[in-house]
Amino acid sequence: MIQDYINYVSLKRKEIGGHAICPYAKSFLKKTEIIESDNLMHAVFECFQNKEHPMLYLIYGDAQKHDEIWLNRFCLNYNQYAKKLDLWLIWDHPKQINKIGDVETNNKKYAIILLQSLSELNKYSDKLKKTNYYKFWDKDYYNQIVGKRN
Repeated sequence: MIQDYINYVSLKRKEIGGHAICPYAKSFLKKTEIIESDNLMHAVFECFQNKEHPMLYLIYGDAQKHDEIWLNRFCLNYNQYAKKLDLWLIWDHPKQINKIGDVETNNKKYAIILLQSLSELNKYSDKLKKTNYYKFWDKDYYNQIVGKRN
């Protein structure tokens, strides 16, 4: 269940300085639209067409149908378009192992595309930069997640 993943990334962990993997996940849940889809590309394109966007679209589906190679390519190919809409694409997949320190950040079940408000994402990322949150991140992981947005 996708709620299990939201709970997982919202849990504060001593291994990463008392921070959650995603410190804002729970507090912004009301500003999140969760979409289950058999066709992630179609779902993202529908979200692009909306005149108003929530802070986050969490779009998820079958991890076998949408593998990590497809997710990576899709996000790479469409992030410039998303940026024009003040949005940002990031993906997650069970086969893509990411960590903050020793804590795995990826989900274990779904292909996920997060479509977020870029300006809001950067604003809250800047707030986290004032804490020790990013000190637990590997430099390559930081550049992959945060650095690519700039």
